[in-house]
Amino acid sequence: MHFLVQIFIICFTCYLSSFSQTSPNIILIYIDDLGWTDTSVEMIKGDKETKSDFYITQNLERFALEGMVFSDAYAPSSWYDVWAWN
Repeated sequence: MHFLVQIFIICFTCYLSSFSQTSPNIILIYIDDLGWTDTSVEMIKGDKETKSDFYITQNLERFALEGMVFSDAYAPSSWYDVWAWN
């Protein structure tokens, strides 16, 4: 069921983007076990506690400045897919 919803969303997004003059650039980065303070990007604007003082991730900072930051996302474990299809 989730697979069909994902396919529908992708197809609908492609259909809507065909009407625009320029296509948006979308970069989606999945990282396993990334904590709030594992990058130098502020996950909550103005809250210095949500970024790292140790790790310096200049490219991610540039992405965040030029685009949008979504800091609250969840993904199901890979075992969910294995059990759901059996």
